[in-house]
Amino acid sequence: MIIEIGTAAESSGDPRVIRDLYEWLDRTPAVERHVKLQLTAAPQPGDTMGAADLINMVLNQGFAAGNLVLAYRAWRSARPAAPPITVTAADKIIVLGDASEETLHRLERLLRQTDSGETAERGTTGPEGHEDPRGLRDGDAGGDARESSR
Repeated sequence: MIIEIGTAAESSGDPRVIRDLYEWLDRTPAVERHVKLQLTAAPQPGDTMGAADLINMVLNQGFAAGNLVLAYRAWRSARPAAPPITVTAADKIIVLGDASEETLHRLERLLRQTDSGETAERGTTGPEGHEDPRGLRDGDAGGDARESSR
């Protein structure tokens, strides 16, 4: 399974956040044993010189989705003011901005769907089951855990 982690498009936070998460994951024993981590530069649209950091992760079969969820929760708990990040797996994108139970469940669901080969549903579905093409949940003006498809 291949996962890509970057900063959320609407985030204007510190660009070092992805490097910090990369270092956190790299020091997490459960992640270190089962994941190949690579920090790369992602070109920015319209910018030929600048680049943002991007984490590419290749998870092996022995890796449990819960390990990445726990590592993310620990990192986010230590850095509650960090800007939102995006997690992309199998053409499904979620935006994570906190460590709430809902956010953690969405991350775990994405990882399990990708790992089991399930086809993730298209679009973004809010808690009431209403689709929002902007990637926002029902009644959300920009919440902390959104999903969308590429």
